[in-house]
Amino acid sequence: MVYYSPIAIVSLDLQNRIIACNPAFEKLFGYRQDEAIGQDLDSLIARGDLMAEAQGYTRAVLQGGTIRETGRRSRKDGSLVDVEIFGVPVIVAEEQVGVLALYNDITERKRAEDAIREARDQAIVLREVGEALSSTLRFEEVLDNLLEQLQRVVPYDSANFMLIKDGRAYPSRVRGYERFGANLANWVKAYSYEIEKTPNLQQMYQTRQPLYRADTSLDPHWVKLPQTAYIRSWAGLPVVIQDEVIGFFSLDKAEAGFYGAKHAEMLAVFGIQAALALQNATFYEDAQKRAREAETLRQAGAVVAATLEQQETILRILEQLTRVVPVDSAAVQLLRDEGGEKPYLEVVGGIGFKESVVGLQFSLDADDPSGAVIRTGATLIIKDIDVSPYRFRFRDSSKIRSWMGVPLIVRNRAIGLLSLDGYQVDYFNDEHGRLAAAFADHVAIAIENARLFEEVQKLAITDSLTALFNRHHFFTLAEREFDRAQRYKHPLSIVMLDIDDFKHFNDTYGHLIGDIVLRSVADRCRTHLRSVDIVGRYGGEEFIILLPDTGLLQAQQTAERLCQEIAEMKTDTEKGRLSLTVSLGVASLEDGVDDLTLEKLIDRADQALYLAKTRGKSQVSVWMRSADA
Repeated sequence: MVYYSPIAIVSLDLQNRIIACNPAFEKLFGYRQDEAIGQDLDSLIARGDLMAEAQGYTRAVLQGGTIRETGRRSRKDGSLVDVEIFGVPVIVAEEQVGVLALYNDITERKRAEDAIREARDQAIVLREVGEALSSTLRFEEVLDNLLEQLQRVVPYDSANFMLIKDGRAYPSRVRGYERFGANLANWVKAYSYEIEKTPNLQQMYQTRQPLYRADTSLDPHWVKLPQTAYIRSWAGLPVVIQDEVIGFFSLDKAEAGFYGAKHAEMLAVFGIQAALALQNATFYEDAQKRAREAETLRQAGAVVAATLEQQETILRILEQLTRVVPVDSAAVQLLRDEGGEKPYLEVVGGIGFKESVVGLQFSLDADDPSGAVIRTGATLIIKDIDVSPYRFRFRDSSKIRSWMGVPLIVRNRAIGLLSLDGYQVDYFNDEHGRLAAAFADHVAIAIENARLFEEVQKLAITDSLTALFNRHHFFTLAEREFDRAQRYKHPLSIVMLDIDDFKHFNDTYGHLIGDIVLRSVADRCRTHLRSVDIVGRYGGEEFIILLPDTGLLQAQQTAERLCQEIAEMKTDTEKGRLSLTVSLGVASLEDGVDDLTLEKLIDRADQALYLAKTRGKSQVSVWMRSADA
């Protein structure tokens, strides 16, 4: 049995009783060795509803099969853990004498997979809802469609959509009320609300943001009426068109505690889509001549929204922009303000330029036109840039004479802008500005959805505590680098790093301090390693580092430097400034060794790490061929 393996390993007899288990088993399931040995494995970690699944797995292995599957098992404290399970029969003299069972904790991986799956499902639903809402340009048909599509995004028992007229909100469409009273739907349609005297509506009108009440009985502003006494949880959404609130959605649930922040986020996105659909319908109803323009906007928006990859989204934006507004050149600029740095605008895509403009940056200074668009959140049209008060820091061969900037707004915040160029004076007019602004609403949603999708993808490959690559993604990247190194005969090294006496930090100061220690080591690794180096959390307090194009000597020097840097650093905690040390093991890919695998190389680094531990810790050991067992 691999005693120090991070994977829980259990040796069983043919009656499924535990003969031996490693420390990782105690860490994963909470049972000490003296509690586990002699116990039936299924009775110990597969209580209740899990028993049937576990016994089926056990029977298959006891009958001589090798099993690999995922499942759920129970810990000593009653909590459940998702695990990847391996079962291998133990054969002696061609006779099965027992079973070796391995359990790998995949809770974080499954949580990340569930998160990305949920985000994908939500993005798909939102895209389909957007397409459904944009399937007609007739205002009344859009109104009929709104509540049906809203049910796909945020569940409700009853709901209505109110249009605003002369300071009052009038229910225009209702749904679901018949469940709670024969004439309730008619009563809701006949009821109207004075916005200034209805606090929840007034708050949404002023903030332009969704609102929810998890429990209406705790809301002092809730209007208690006999007809709506069944409502225990409520959510509302203002619909904003061109910075004007034109109506509200009101959603009801008979279940208290139902609505929360997650629903508010989904409502915000739906509200933008609903506003777009209503805005397009309003354009159509206002003038017949604008019908072709609205259809073009609908089609362009659908094309732009048809992907969740940001770079592909940018390309589609620029392609579709020329269908909406004539331009000689155009660019998409996004606001960069992460990490406390001074905000600036960066060009992420361009069309019509002789040279690439991607990567160009613009300040938010008062004399910069792009900065003015971001600060005001309004479209800016410059008829002649030669006589404008703004300073243009980039001009394509001095051909640009007219300019228009259109903000990209998400939840009342500018995330960037579309910059449009004309080679003639007075090239853009107010009609162009109106169309570009409508198209920009589609663009903002598409970019925000792509950004959220990329964030979820990042979560799926990142360890939630240290922000390093998780074990699964590290191996994906490492396999790629290992194959490249073998193919082109390049050097490559692996470093295993383990925090010395980490159990002491948890036992002495608590797990919160232990988490701070893990994050500080991860931060130090990021700071003192190259951008091409791949760092991951291997498990617990153990980290793994892959050094591409790095031989043994250089890898040893890197490990020595990292060992010293960590030993010299002080970690600030609520318990004071703490010191810590690490032990490191180094192994390198050898020339001419064709049968060496990534797993074998990692095992060598692990052996070297074990040697560093046994030699006194806080040091680096290098795997040598004589150490290979």
